[in-house]
Amino acid sequence: MNPALLRVDRDIGAAPPMTSTDEHPPAPAGRLAGLLTRYPLAQKALLILPVLAVAGPFASIRPGAAGFPYFYRIVWFLCLAVAVPLFWWESRRHSLPKLYAGVLAWWLIWAPITWLWTPAPGVGRTEIMAGAMAMAGAFVVVVLTRGSSASLRYLRWGWMVAFAVNTAIVSWEFCTGNHLDLVTGVQPWYFSAYSVAGLDTNPNGLSNFNVAIFAVLCAQMVREVGSRRATRAAAEAFENEATTPTSALVPSTVCGSISQRIGLGVRGSARRIIVLYVAMALCAYTVYMTGSRAGAMSQLLLTLMTAAWCFRGRRLLVVPIALVALAAVIPVVQQSDLRLVRPAAVAQRAAHEGRGSGHYQDNVSDDQKAVDVAKADAARAELTKSGLRAMAEKPLQGHGAGSSITWVAHDPLYPATSANGQRRVINLHNTFLEIGVNYGLIGLLPILAVPLWALMRFLRPRTFLRLWPDPVVLEGLGVLLALLVTSVITSSSIGSPMFWLFYAYAAALAWNYQDAARADLRAQLADGGPADGVPATVSGR
Repeated sequence: MNPALLRVDRDIGAAPPMTSTDEHPPAPAGRLAGLLTRYPLAQKALLILPVLAVAGPFASIRPGAAGFPYFYRIVWFLCLAVAVPLFWWESRRHSLPKLYAGVLAWWLIWAPITWLWTPAPGVGRTEIMAGAMAMAGAFVVVVLTRGSSASLRYLRWGWMVAFAVNTAIVSWEFCTGNHLDLVTGVQPWYFSAYSVAGLDTNPNGLSNFNVAIFAVLCAQMVREVGSRRATRAAAEAFENEATTPTSALVPSTVCGSISQRIGLGVRGSARRIIVLYVAMALCAYTVYMTGSRAGAMSQLLLTLMTAAWCFRGRRLLVVPIALVALAAVIPVVQQSDLRLVRPAAVAQRAAHEGRGSGHYQDNVSDDQKAVDVAKADAARAELTKSGLRAMAEKPLQGHGAGSSITWVAHDPLYPATSANGQRRVINLHNTFLEIGVNYGLIGLLPILAVPLWALMRFLRPRTFLRLWPDPVVLEGLGVLLALLVTSVITSSSIGSPMFWLFYAYAAALAWNYQDAARADLRAQLADGGPADGVPATVSGR
């Protein structure tokens, strides 16, 4: 095999081809081959997994039932019959799915071991099982995408279906002042009628979900208005799965002829751009109704990033200008009063219910609301300090599965959080810190490896500069941001299918981007690169 091509594979962290004549792994034989022929059918599951994941307890035979989403579990369990042989015969030769499979295997081994010394065995057993099921569902998603653009399109459409379903429920909550879990009668609602939650049953959870949706919408906007450059020919062909060989996509062609040669058609449809902008505005408005400051700041950052990404397509300067205008509106709207936009009947009903709320209480002044927000921030800070103290005490092995709440309850330095001197014992509201407390660095570091690996792939300097603006990178960074925000504002996400779906989606996007970069570099070599076989602009030297 050409040594220069091996250096390309090494520089971008991809597995080299099996032979010099065949870049695909050998086909499986026997019954496993029959299972793999079912892949196109299993691939369609990517359309429904996001909506089942965000539906949480409502994705069950008895809507609102406590526990792991029932239908989500059934779907990914059925898909395991295809995902496992698909991983074994094909995906295990690629770095990201192999790394994720290692993380899942490590969880299945290490988490039960920590149960031996946990002070809360009942909670720990539930946490281990819920985490294992959620991570297994995400593993199925990673493998079924295969790093291909076609599979990722299925998953994107799945996010859009989840967004549509959730938005319909949020609109019903907005207009009626009710909440879905109140209708099911399973668990009490602790927020006022001014806060919406949708399928997640928590305003922060809804905000986290919408940040990920916002990232997908931003990437689609970049695809519509981003200019095509000759240097992106091979990457464009790979990401759009064109049939033209990458070696034929020489950098000497102009952008217009490239789009014709790889059969992409005309982009930049005004109708699609308007639909995307309206969806982004609706997504931002929904986050505003949750009162989530972290969600609003994340969307503000993603909007500005998208404006910068779209600026390169100068023929549509109106798009980045409109995005900047949206970014300017987000912080202004975030500080406004929800009563100004609620239907009058709902506002009158809420004003007499007198239910407490972490934000947007019904009958309190703006000063009192500010005090409540400050108390919430102080409580999170104290929980973080308590978690760090716990990790310092047992940094390697942790305190055992499900032990974080027990630690907070007995931490002598954790202050009282109520007027009568009682502690409000809750989860740490920081998922990665909670994993560190429960499972130690031995459990935490492997779990951090996947998002860090994905981030390294997205921001590899020379590849990034050559292929920028790449919508896959923007989408991946946005999903990683949603993962980070979810981990630091949600009470606990260890057993959340949505949290691990963010985790898997970021890995799948990084896998796709890594393979696109590989195709781009190999096309350069086929077209005649520098003497040493690795283009100086992308070799990393």
